[in-house]
Amino acid sequence: MDNTYGFTIEKDMEGTRIDSVLSLLLTDLSRNYVTKLIEQGCLTVNGAPCTVKKYKVKEGDVAEITIPEPEALEILKSKSKGNYQLIAIDPNYVPA
Repeated sequence: MDNTYGFTIEKDMEGTRIDSVLSLLLTDLSRNYVTKLIEQGCLTVNGAPCTVKKYKVKEGDVAEITIPEPEALEILKSKSKGNYQLIAIDPNYVPA
């Protein structure tokens, strides 16, 4: 399940780039990862999609970023040089 985080921008952050703001607020994420999420369309500002990492925030802006769960395909790509074919993922699968 994806995780969505929402923030209302305060005056002291006004004029700062959105990628910097989010990396300061989401301390477990690197700025590079935040930038990747923005470019992938995981961010909205005031309800509208925002894919511009250089967007300068304004006081009162409402930013929501969705952090997807690790994709199974990405995990498989990192194993055995990606020599896997993925047909479907069963979200209800529980290992025995």
